Amino acid sequence: MDQLTTPLRVATWNLERRGTPDRLDLMESERLDLLLAQEVTASAYEAVAASGLFAWSAFSLHFEPRPI
Repeated sequence: MDQLTTPLRVATWNLERRGTPDRLDLMESERLDLLLAQEVTASAYEAVAASGLFAWSAFSLHFEPRPI
């Protein structure tokens, strides 16, 4: 039985607000399918979500905000 495979480009990154535009350029050049980001600030998330690089996104703090 033949198996079909589909390549999937995945990256994991500590994505803080510093340098977000440079990181967006790198993400675009790598043609990522999936970004697993940690230490994401709200502004960094908004920049990635607004970039149009991904069809959808989810930000965990929208589901369970941290106590102030």
